[in-house]
Amino acid sequence: TAHTFWVACTNPSILLATLLVFAIFCAATVSLVVKFTDDEEDARLAVARELAEETGLFFSRELDKALVPLFTLSQFVHQLPAFADLPRIIGDRGDPGAVPPEDGPRAGSHRNMTGVVSPELWNQFNTIAAGIKTSADMEGVLVSIQLAPQAVLSMIYPLINTEDFEDGLFLDSNGAIGHDLLNDPDRVAIARATVPASGVVIAGPLTLIQGDFQVVRECFIARLAINMPGAAPPYDITVDGISYESWGFAVVLINWEALKDRSNMYERFHQRG
Repeated sequence: TAHTFWVACTNPSILLATLLVFAIFCAATVSLVVKFTDDEEDARLAVARELAEETGLFFSRELDKALVPLFTLSQFVHQLPAFADLPRIIGDRGDPGAVPPEDGPRAGSHRNMTGVVSPELWNQFNTIAAGIKTSADMEGVLVSIQLAPQAVLSMIYPLINTEDFEDGLFLDSNGAIGHDLLNDPDRVAIARATVPASGVVIAGPLTLIQGDFQVVRECFIARLAINMPGAAPPYDITVDGISYESWGFAVVLINWEALKDRSNMYERFHQRG
């Protein structure tokens, strides 16, 4: 817990992201006063502003908690030698010795990660990610923690998530393993934006569908580049002809609909006018 708090305090980009959400919610909630009658306008406007501030502060705090795992995971990657060689093993698509693409229809968007991550490293990652997820205290909201060395999704916790869903739903992420984020046309934009960014890059909302079910109707994907300048041999992810000394990405999936439900904002607006 102490380590997680230190990571948050030393990364002001978390605060900037949540302040932006705070501003959006303030603007959205204050706009509700247009329906009030002239006689009640002043009192209702004051209530709306108070609720807007309360709601914005709630989302600011909760998004802080949801984004801190990115920085915590980045610190583990920096500190633990077991993660160091993964980007070099995976390599750039098409290079000699690099992990090849999958066979079949996903050849353009996925790599064949069979045997790349050892069982021991998987276990170590699962232990770390489970601790991060528990410490975040975001049950139902923080639904996935991921690592993407060389921008290829390689480790995901939980791989099959039943703990954050009800009514028999679950999030099965097996199909995401090997997702080559810089080579999938549907995901390349956020991946390319993440590499040079100094903080968190968020995309969404997206709908996560499995079979005929919407498992997460509103999901935000948050990514943080894990930069390691000066590593020997150097890491390299190239975007637009510029080389970045980046190990890859830390990634979290945030169930935005669940976070809105947790806020009770609609009920509170209804009760107070």
